[in-house]
Order: sequence, then C-alpha cells, then structure tokens
Amino acid sequence: MLIALIGVDCAGKTTQIRRLKKHYAQQGLLVKSFSLKQKPTVRVVQAISTRRSGDPIDLQNGLNGDFQAMAYNVDFLRHYYRNIEPARLAHSDLLLSDRFTLCYKAYGFALRVRNQFVRSFLDSLIPEPDLQILMDLDLDLVLERIKTRKEPRAVDETDVILSRLISYYRRERRSNRKILVVDASQTIKAVSNELICIIDHFRRKKS
Repeated sequence: MLIALIGVDCAGKTTQIRRLKKHYAQQGLLVKSFSLKQKPTVRVVQAISTRRSGDPIDLQNGLNGDFQAMAYNVDFLRHYYRNIEPARLAHSDLLLSDRFTLCYKAYGFALRVRNQFVRSFLDSLIPEPDLQILMDLDLDLVLERIKTRKEPRAVDETDVILSRLISYYRRERRSNRKILVVDASQTIKAVSNELICIIDHFRRKKS
C-alpha cells in the first residue's frame, strides 16, 4: 500500500512520515519511506535562470515556468522509478511517500504553467498512490514555521508561490474526494493520531 502525504512546505509531512514509520514498524510491518532529496534537473534549470537574470526563479527574464515545472517533473519521475516503484513491486507492507505527482502539478500551477504537456506530464507515467492525504495549513502558519526552521528559506518558497500552492491543493481537494485532508495546524501528536486513524481505516477496507 502506497500512501502519499501532500501539501505545502512546513505542513509537517516529513515529521509525520518519520512518526508513522516508527509506529507501524513497532507493529511488525515492513515499512519504507521516500523523499525526493536530490533534484539535479531543478538545480541545472535554476542555475541557467540565475545566469540569465540573477534570479533562480525569474519567470520573465530567466527561464519561464514551463522549464521550471518540467525540471520538477523529470526529477520526480527519476525518483519514482529508481526508488518507489521497485519497493512497490517488492510487496512491502506500507510505503510512505513525502509528496507525490500532485505536488509537482501544484508547482506548475504556482509557476503559471500554461503548456498542457508540462502540466499533465506525470499523469500517464506514474500510477496514483493508494491513498493521498493533504496536510492542510494556512499561509500565515506556514510563514511562522519557516522562520523557526534551521535551514534557510528555499528559492521556491516565496509568499506568492506558497499562497498559490495552498490554493491549488484546496481546489483539488474540493474536486477530488479521494484526497483526504488533515488539519496540520494541530499538535504533532494530534496530527499523528488522525493520520493513523485514516490509514488504519483504509487498510481495514483493503484487507
């Protein structure tokens, strides 16, 4: 079973995946988790944009949103087939993915991509996860959490991009009832408990 946590930066996806992995491993399940850490294509595209305009994400004078979004698509495609797909075929009990294809479609929306090929690139190449859970968080809380984070703010974490990402996720949630939602503004423990209830309910239905 492949479960993807989706949502804006600082919603707590990585933290919750660590907690879920520990919880289900203690129950004797074989659990694997995945996160896209290496983004070589994104780095190249942002470097070219920086050389052209001085800004890694300058959609007017650098490389436009089509290039930026396609770079995210390519890096996730590589990540999926190198890491997630082999684990899916190996029949682990539970696979936990930090982000999935909808996240990169969200970036395309945030970067104002109009090219339909770029927007739908991953749709026919990567199957949907068994369950997607949106970690929903308002922009003001996202910005508060970014300030308390140890690592510096990423170049694609501008207020405008973050706001557009939140808007996209909420729109998709309204139109796709298969996407479940958790209020990520709750305490870490409360979010964990809610996620476990959702996952356990889904696993019972599947068994």
